[in-house]
Amino acid sequence: MKPLTVIIFSIFLFACNSQHKKETFKVGNDISKHDTVQNDVYEIPYFNFDTTIIINNKPFKIKTKIFNDYLESISVNSIFLDTLYRDGINNIEFIDFNKDSCKDILVSYRGNNVINDIYMFDSKNSLFKKIKGFESYPEAVQLKSKPTFYYSYHRAGCADMNWISDLFTIENFKIIHLGHIYGMSCERDPQVIEIYRILDNNDEQQKLIEKLSYSKTISQYDDKWDFIEKYWNLNYKKFANN
Repeated sequence: MKPLTVIIFSIFLFACNSQHKKETFKVGNDISKHDTVQNDVYEIPYFNFDTTIIINNKPFKIKTKIFNDYLESISVNSIFLDTLYRDGINNIEFIDFNKDSCKDILVSYRGNNVINDIYMFDSKNSLFKKIKGFESYPEAVQLKSKPTFYYSYHRAGCADMNWISDLFTIENFKIIHLGHIYGMSCERDPQVIEIYRILDNNDEQQKLIEKLSYSKTISQYDDKWDFIEKYWNLNYKKFANN
């Protein structure tokens, strides 16, 4: 019975339970608003807030502070976490991205494609870790059929008629790129959907596994987003590392 007891204790120890203890946003209690700082040329927007969230009964005070005319810092319990580009920030929010019951920090930047940085909570070491390269996987969504896998979407030109979706997972706080869909419906390009498997987590090593007619394929779904969601959820096993 002792080994079982140790396993149960370990699971309990590292299981997450998070909540907001207090919010003292300095921007009218609305994190979506910007303050501005006047320099000699123009006003630069920035997020100016501090809040405390509770994870595993431990408080984490998350605060931003102006660093210079173009950058601001974000800290956790007064310990520097990262530098943010002030004039591009669209939102900062606390979400349970990987559904482990721990709040993660998501920073969104404005642009034609939504760009995100994410700082995931490491329950073992009780700190936040930045997932490097996450900015290359905008609008990431967790698979329903395989919650440890995610897929992204971003525009690839021709007024969003060309687009890209990538399949990935996160292991040891690092992204593993697994699959790639390139949809082309622009009139000047071939009307195809090309689907690749990424070999050895190397973007330069791609294996074409399917080439589909764009119009015939999408016509079977509500729209391209419906196709993307259902394709990854039904076919992720083709891309999983063996």
